[in-house]
Amino acid sequence: MNSPNTHITYQNWLIILAILSFFLTLFLPYIGEEGVYTISSYEMWYHQHYLSPTTYGLAYWRPPLYNWLIICFANLLGWGHMLVASRLVTALSTIATSLLVMWLANRLFKASGFGLFAALVYLTSDALFYHGWLAYSDPLFAFFVVGAISFLWVANLEQRNILVWLSIVCLIAAFMTKALTAYVFYIVSLIFIIYYGGQGKAFLLRPINFLPYLFSIFFYFFWNIASKKITEVGMWTDIFSKFHSIYWQGYLQQILALPLEIFFRFLPASGLLFYYSINQKFEKVKFSISARQTLWGLTLVNFILYWLAPHTSVRYLLPLYPFIALLLAIKLWHLSERWLKITLAWLAVAILLKYVAIGLVYYYQVYYRGDYTQAAKQILMQTKGFPIYANNSVATGLSVTAEIDRLIYPNPPLRESSFAKEKSYFVINDKIDTKLGQLYKIIKLGKQGTYVYLICKGNACYSD
Repeated sequence: MNSPNTHITYQNWLIILAILSFFLTLFLPYIGEEGVYTISSYEMWYHQHYLSPTTYGLAYWRPPLYNWLIICFANLLGWGHMLVASRLVTALSTIATSLLVMWLANRLFKASGFGLFAALVYLTSDALFYHGWLAYSDPLFAFFVVGAISFLWVANLEQRNILVWLSIVCLIAAFMTKALTAYVFYIVSLIFIIYYGGQGKAFLLRPINFLPYLFSIFFYFFWNIASKKITEVGMWTDIFSKFHSIYWQGYLQQILALPLEIFFRFLPASGLLFYYSINQKFEKVKFSISARQTLWGLTLVNFILYWLAPHTSVRYLLPLYPFIALLLAIKLWHLSERWLKITLAWLAVAILLKYVAIGLVYYYQVYYRGDYTQAAKQILMQTKGFPIYANNSVATGLSVTAEIDRLIYPNPPLRESSFAKEKSYFVINDKIDTKLGQLYKIIKLGKQGTYVYLICKGNACYSD
């Protein structure tokens, strides 16, 4: 194993480089369905509906914490930078999660420099390259789930009631960010923390600690009342929909592919671990066995719950990324000086590749996927002041609509055509639909050839 101060300065610089790369991704064009949160945040702010997110004026059942934070940053930066504001929340969440990894590793294992190394392993995973900065709610959700588990674990270790309350605050924040599954992550982790907790295992079961647990349950019911059960119905519907219409071929592919996908998303650390294990390069692990058992237990069980659930996605596992990184880091930490240097070199290469990837992603998005800003400007020019509505909920349609919302600020955001009261207007759609009106123009996006259909109604059809 390595001496306490080995390579600490080098690791610090690598972490700084990794963190700086997040701020470059803020300015990339829309990717995937990022438009959902910029659109819903602008609608929430404009219509002052802070408890009930909407998209195109229709109820969007997710809880609103991520929207609230986007609104705060958008008000600071200006609504012309709503995508930057949205990504700033997620990027800062991932950076903060890396600090939690560092803090938890230091509290659990008390090895000088190890917390820094564990954070570096986390910051060279998929969290660095893709899912850690996209304007989805998952990075913020992951931060709060990891905070809830980390504070609970250290509360048990150090027998500190204030940390139990802090863990509950994080649990509630996770629920308010995305989903009920925050409670699943928490309960599974609580079981393993108690089971392997040694002399402190009874601490979390003391009567005084049941007050914060009960408060978290009370808050769930309180929020359902405050949100008029929109969130509750949506969350439970989302959970049950994952088990509806199971396609067995796709399900079997998921069972086989998900572990491999996790392996690839943790390259280069996972690949190095595989190579070193085959070649028997590791020294004996000297870290606490109970902490490692807890880590393995809460990671594996939570992973299996998602792995076996139909219709899952790797981004749903973002709350487990820090714990997977810790497991990888524990083994990699127990290498000789020579092999640790090689490991750090590979991690450095991964961070440098992120800088190259940013340029490639920009080119791919603008020239292959399409220039959403240009498409939005084209639609505004073609519609000549007539009202515009948006029915296009696929990724490209959301991106174009989000850009229109940005360009027309401070005017009202676009809504779905069912809200139309005028006789003459335009509708942005993902297909030709004669029920909506007459096809006015087809806009091709990028080399991939995705189309946005501009449909007209009434006198809008004769605006040329």
